[in-house]
Amino acid sequence: MGQTSDKSSRETYVETRDGLRFFHTEEQQTEKGWYWCYEKQGFFRYSDWHLTEEEMEKKYGKCY
Repeated sequence: MGQTSDKSSRETYVETRDGLRFFHTEEQQTEKGWYWCYEKQGFFRYSDWHLTEEEMEKKYGKCY
């Protein structure tokens, strides 16, 4: 499992499971589950799967 974050509180981080990336956030979610984004090649929580590439880099760092 690999994870990275630019925040020490680990509010957001990326986990790798069997070669798939999961982008975690502790924000309250309006919808349950994980959402696949083909363009970004990862699973996201509902609040994050629609973010642009620039917003992803800002939130998750260069790991994206």
